Amino acid sequence: MVDYTKASGAVVDAQGRRQFVDRNDALGIQGTYLNADDLNQNRNSLVDAVTAAGITPDGADETQVTQAMQYFGKKAASGMVSGSPGVLAEGDVAGAILYYSGAGKGPAFIYGGTTVLLLTSSDLSSYATQDWANGLFATLTQLADEIARAKEAEATKANLDGGNTFTGQQVFGGNVVTAGTAHFEAYDQKGGQASTVFGAYDPGTGNDNVEAFFNIINSARTQVQQFMLMGSGRIASSSLGNVAFESQLPQTGFVTGGIYSIVKGDTSGVSVMSLSFVATITTRNQFVPFPMAFSSAPIINVNNGGSASSQGGVQIRAYGATALGVYIDIADTLGGVHITARGSV
Repeated sequence: MVDYTKASGAVVDAQGRRQFVDRNDALGIQGTYLNADDLNQNRNSLVDAVTAAGITPDGADETQVTQAMQYFGKKAASGMVSGSPGVLAEGDVAGAILYYSGAGKGPAFIYGGTTVLLLTSSDLSSYATQDWANGLFATLTQLADEIARAKEAEATKANLDGGNTFTGQQVFGGNVVTAGTAHFEAYDQKGGQASTVFGAYDPGTGNDNVEAFFNIINSARTQVQQFMLMGSGRIASSSLGNVAFESQLPQTGFVTGGIYSIVKGDTSGVSVMSLSFVATITTRNQFVPFPMAFSSAPIINVNNGGSASSQGGVQIRAYGATALGVYIDIADTLGGVHITARGSV
């Protein structure tokens, strides 16, 4: 029987339970005495639970109460019956209990972390029978027949060593890799002749760095046009030469007093810009900055509309050009002049 303490100094809490309290001399609280009855109730109740679970009490094993709780939990869940531990092999203890498994519909025990189900001879008959094996595994006769069919298929299959023809649509689920030069032909559905050919070369084979090509072929199978893909990224045709990319097209636009044009460079990477603009000259030997800078001093051409010079035949002169501008000297009337500059950018 377990009851709340009846020791001297106990207090009753809000739920009506007699509880222990600490001694506090400053507040005049006596505290609750410890007595043998309270201690014996606790110890006797724990030992009784351990013994009821079929465990011999051992003061050195602090897990016995936990074992007893697990025992009663399994008993309540599966309606097990007590059993002696079974030794599966030397040193391997199956477990301390044998119980009925609702999931397995039979006796079972716990081995480590695994539930082991025990089957009767009648139960085993529904698991591995000769009929069951015959339905899942091939017999020797069936294996011999399968080997014969495999040999026949090997002898008659289309080996891809030349002269083979695929019919219907072919779907490749991964990459198609060739060890060397690859050629693919597509046939014209009307005349039955090859209308296009695609091929690829291994890099460094001496084919002018052509790594892939695409041919347009007529019904007589003579080449009409070839498009080539270079290893450098360049594209060319056999009749028109290199294809210009958008980044290589001339760039034009407006600047203050005029226009400009930039022609992209070839493989050298040097581009050329042409500037044409009008500048107002207010003093002799005036430095005129370019609306857009060059990378080095450009070639200059300057005029003021062709008016006659009044100073020794020298009408207008450009000198001292840099990447940023040029000096202009007008010998007669000051005003607007037309400047054309061409150089690298």
